[in-house]
Amino acid sequence: MDPSLPYQPALDYISNRMSEVNGFLSPLDAGLILALDLAQKGAGIEGNMAEIGVLHGRSAFLMAYLLREAERVEAIDIFDMYWPNPPYNHPDAFIGNALKLDIGLHRFNLIKADTTKEAARVIEEVGERKARLFHVDGDHRLMHILADSQIALAC
Repeated sequence: MDPSLPYQPALDYISNRMSEVNGFLSPLDAGLILALDLAQKGAGIEGNMAEIGVLHGRSAFLMAYLLREAERVEAIDIFDMYWPNPPYNHPDAFIGNALKLDIGLHRFNLIKADTTKEAARVIEEVGERKARLFHVDGDHRLMHILADSQIALAC
C-alpha cells in the first residue's frame, strides 16, 4: 500500500467489498465514520474503536481498516448467546467474513455479552483500553439503545 494514501483500503472496502458483508451500514454512514476518524487523527486522538451490534462485521471491518497499529476494534455482540436464534449473530459469520476480506482477526477483541445484563463487565473490558470511536448498532428497542449508549459514554 502506498503510505501517501492511508485511506485507500477503507475507500476500496466501502466502494467494492462492503456489499459482500451482511449488515446495515450505508456508504453515507461509512463516510461519516471516515470523517470522524480523519478529524480524530488530525487532533491527535488515539484509542481503540468499539461497536455494539457487530452482526456479520460490516462496520467493524471498516473500523479495522482505520486502526493505527496499536489499536483494536472492541466487537461486542450477543453472538450465539441465545441460540437457537437464526444464525444472525453467529461468530462464525463474522470470522468467515474477516478471513474472506483478509482482515487479521488479531485486530479485533470479540466480546460476547448481553449489554442489558452485563454492562459493568463490558465497560470494564472496553473502558480500561478506552474507545475513541464507539458505534452503537445493537438491538433497536429503547431499553437496549439506552443501555448501549450508557456503555458507550462510560468508555
